[in-house]
Amino acid sequence: MADLPPGPFPVRPGPLEARADRAFISRDRYLGSRSRAPAAERADGGRSMGEVEVRVTRAELAERGEVLRLLTEAARWARDRGVVGMWEVPYPERWVNPSLERGEVFLARVGPEVVGTLTLRWEDPKVWGDQPPDSGYVHRLAVARRWAGRRVGASLLDWAEGEAARRGRSRLRLDCRTTHAGLRRYYRSLGFAPVGLATVDGVETLLWERPVPPRAP
Repeated sequence: MADLPPGPFPVRPGPLEARADRAFISRDRYLGSRSRAPAAERADGGRSMGEVEVRVTRAELAERGEVLRLLTEAARWARDRGVVGMWEVPYPERWVNPSLERGEVFLARVGPEVVGTLTLRWEDPKVWGDQPPDSGYVHRLAVARRWAGRRVGASLLDWAEGEAARRGRSRLRLDCRTTHAGLRRYYRSLGFAPVGLATVDGVETLLWERPVPPRAP
């Protein structure tokens, strides 16, 4: 694994054959190093249809149903396109409740309509191991299908980047299955670079990050 990009975390390789690991990371590292595209690719390979004004708020316990609706829709869409085993359908409430109770779940709105969600944490030992407090960690990014291609996901990630900057963090991090080509394209288009591999619950996972610009004084 000597050809893996260096990172401040321990990379935990799984059972992928070493030569394939090196080729995979080298390819995605090169593509991920490109600047952000002005019109981001969608996870389904389409193109952005224009931005909308997105407002992000912390999800209340009473909004659990909205969160589960978005995650279930995303899970079903991925499953129907051959991405097997990423998320359960319907999305399990037990996977959301702890983050919701800790105030880590957020909703995106366009006007009164809920159009997306993400979970933002300030540590992620399960995926990234023990790390210094210098990053924000994104999970469960999902956008309502009828709003796909309107840069809702990009707006959510930009909002998370702003929250990380507000806390003095220098990186925004996320992960995806190595087999999910659509998400890999999408994250690359938004300026994320792959920085390592991990095995999470027996699944080969690609680790991504992008730098967080410091807040203006």
